[in-house]
Amino acid sequence: MRVRFSSPPGEMSTTRLPSDPAALRRIVDVAVAVARIDDRLHRETAARIRALIAKRSSRRVQDTKVAAIVAADADLRTLIAQRTTADAVGAEAWAWLTASDPEVPGRDPRVEAAGRARQRAETERDDLAGRLAGAQAELASQGEEIDALRQRIDDLTGDLEDRFQVLETARAERDGVKAELTRQQLAWETQRAELRQQVSDRDALVEELLVQRDRLDRELGRWRSTSAPTGHGSEPTRTRPRPAATTRRPLGIPGGELADSPKATRHLLARSDVVMIVDGCNVALGREASGALADRREDLLNALDAHRSRYGTRVVVIFDGDAYAAGGGRNTRIRIVFTDADVIADDLIVEEVLELPDDQAVVVVTDDQGLRSRLRPLGADVVGVGAMWSLLRS
Repeated sequence: MRVRFSSPPGEMSTTRLPSDPAALRRIVDVAVAVARIDDRLHRETAARIRALIAKRSSRRVQDTKVAAIVAADADLRTLIAQRTTADAVGAEAWAWLTASDPEVPGRDPRVEAAGRARQRAETERDDLAGRLAGAQAELASQGEEIDALRQRIDDLTGDLEDRFQVLETARAERDGVKAELTRQQLAWETQRAELRQQVSDRDALVEELLVQRDRLDRELGRWRSTSAPTGHGSEPTRTRPRPAATTRRPLGIPGGELADSPKATRHLLARSDVVMIVDGCNVALGREASGALADRREDLLNALDAHRSRYGTRVVVIFDGDAYAAGGGRNTRIRIVFTDADVIADDLIVEEVLELPDDQAVVVVTDDQGLRSRLRPLGADVVGVGAMWSLLRS
């Protein structure tokens, strides 16, 4: 016979004790019979039941105590259920006998519930106490870390203050040096402005002297050309050469181009079959030049050297004779000429043109209008100073 309990084992449900004393008595009788027959399997339980029966007590007390033993032993209840039936003991007694958690006689469920609640509370208390102890230990550890961090912050703050002080000192020194540099820069700017003004005044004076010299040379040349020699032994006076007959024809400029335009200038100067004669002083003192006079002349000679190397043009530079001797020892492929003391550059340029063969193309660079008018009958092309500098710098 297999007994099916009314509630699954372990389920927290309690089946009340049968209220019928006769039904409880029938269960106790079966339990006593089992204790007598199967005491080998339930020796301790059987001994307790036999001890209760042997005592002289009322039947009700014995039944209650035996029922308590039965309620506490599930295996015993199973054996009892196998030896009886629900009809024999009654439905209420059978429900108590086959329940997973039958009510124990003499035990107050409220006290047991309170005990279980107390046990749970003590367990929770112990758990909370353990957690509290852990939290306190962790808090103590974190407190030590916080103290260490505070000490580190104090150290860093002190170091930062020291560095800030050093930085402030460096800034003060930098400001002092900056102020001194500004003062020196202002002084240098003032000195440079004064030197520039002095150079400018000197160049203006030199330019004025050169202009006056050119004017005096021209007047002297005109005077010599109109004056006859007087007395015996006097030196023959060198006069301005007069244009001779020539068959030279200008190269001209491409159609539609203006004089001194970039294309016209390149057409006349960027070639190897022409002789390029440069009015040195006129170019050096022209609008395109700047700086000291000696530097201007040096820049001109360097630019003409580069032009000669680039295009193969034959170049002649004629300067009015003076103390300027630069270029005499130059390693250059251009020809540098200085006039005599009583000869102006304009006359020497005209002589240079007349001495060249009539089939030789000649281009003269000058802004001197008087010289230009003398060159046109000789078949020479003329290019302005600014146009020449534009080509040389391109």
